[in-house]
Amino acid sequence: MKRGNKIIIGVIIFSATLALVLLLSFWQGIRDNKTDAYIHSLSKWIELYQRSENFYPHSLLDLPLNHELDENSKQSVKNLLNEIQHNPWHDNYDYNPSTNGFTIIVTGPAPPPEGWFGKQRRIEKYFAIGDAFKQ
Repeated sequence: MKRGNKIIIGVIIFSATLALVLLLSFWQGIRDNKTDAYIHSLSKWIELYQRSENFYPHSLLDLPLNHELDENSKQSVKNLLNEIQHNPWHDNYDYNPSTNGFTIIVTGPAPPPEGWFGKQRRIEKYFAIGDAFKQ
């Protein structure tokens, strides 16, 4: 193989690797932004439930049962829960109520390359009573 061909192949491999790294970084940025948006939305719905029912829901699935929500709001909550349950990153969203607040927990595969080997990521965000509406 000629030296010129080796240089061209090297440039192609380098360019493809750089493009892959940039694509993975971009995809991770989208994932992080979506996760933040989901956490923010869930925290508001949880807080609305608490204000309406005077206690935190037992699980995220209880959110549409808020008696003060109209049908459109209930459908919005159901759509959000469906979207987070079927997100493209296979993240799991959970929630842990406490006496004076709650924690939203997100678990799922770590971003590549760690995620390729089974490593998991875990995000926990605690909200004291009323914190969801201060953001």
